[in-house]
Amino acid sequence: MDVATATELLTNLARHRYAWPFAHPVDYVALGVPDYPMIIQRPMDLATIRDKLEAGTYELVSAFLDDVQLVWSNAKVYNPPGSDVVIMADAMEQETRRLAASLGLIDAAGQPVIGQHTE
Repeated sequence: MDVATATELLTNLARHRYAWPFAHPVDYVALGVPDYPMIIQRPMDLATIRDKLEAGTYELVSAFLDDVQLVWSNAKVYNPPGSDVVIMADAMEQETRRLAASLGLIDAAGQPVIGQHTE
């Protein structure tokens, strides 16, 4: 995987109509959810992933995709089932799979392409 491919995936996700709750770190103070950092041990968002990608933090496609998945998983852990945020996270997760497959980042079984490094 090259950085351009990962950036393409991230850019397409950021343009999705449901991306806005996941675009930046959760401001738990402004949102009035003080328990967020106690429940979500590893917060993640699309801007942080972009920063890590641009800094060259990701060596393997699996690490990059793990962080993308973490965004959706965190939303589903913190928010109640059936809530708007969970519905949006589910849609974004499906879009991630679709885009990752079309860009060759995952195989037919949905697994990251083995041995792919960011360059």
